[in-house]
Amino acid sequence: MTNTTSSVRLVAMSAICAAALLTAGCSKPPSAGCAHPQASTSVSIAHFVFAPGCIAVAPDATLTVTNNDSIPHTFTVQGTKTDVSIEAGKAASVPLSGLAPGTYVVICRYHPQMVQSLRVG
Repeated sequence: MTNTTSSVRLVAMSAICAAALLTAGCSKPPSAGCAHPQASTSVSIAHFVFAPGCIAVAPDATLTVTNNDSIPHTFTVQGTKTDVSIEAGKAASVPLSGLAPGTYVVICRYHPQMVQSLRVG
């Protein structure tokens, strides 16, 4: 095998691996749109994780979000005006009365890797 053939194979394999990684990175977060949401009116934040990761609420619900971490977080429902900051060690009420029935993705604006699925209705 010549150096040129080896180089072509290396470039081809690198391209295939890069495409696989990019495709995996574009998939929906595992908690977004989960199949079995928990009925809950409270959410806990600890170690940069929303718990439960997938919840179902009534259309007029108000959530209590407790931040157990030592830094502030937000409860931000993407695509809506629902965006509440929660200081470290504090709890906040998050009214959901303005949300239409459907499934939403919740993130922390400060730490967008924090993701939760919220089903309303």
